[in-house]
Amino acid sequence: MNKLEWVILTEDYGRPDAELIKSYLDAHDVDTEFIQDGLPQHAYPSPYTRVQIFVPPYQLERAQDLLRAAGWKIDPDDE
Repeated sequence: MNKLEWVILTEDYGRPDAELIKSYLDAHDVDTEFIQDGLPQHAYPSPYTRVQIFVPPYQLERAQDLLRAAGWKIDPDDE
């Protein structure tokens, strides 16, 4: 993934939630990638570390609309 070609959609603290968001967006033909902050001092990464979810810039608005319609909060300012 080239960071210049992708923009951050949202971030979550938990791989399970990130996987759900990715699956939901993939099912709606939105390309997604995510980066999980690891804990390098541990042999096994925690499932509850920060995960950033990225989409191509041209799909950002659609991805935001899909997540909001499904009830996911995209950022802390969402009501």
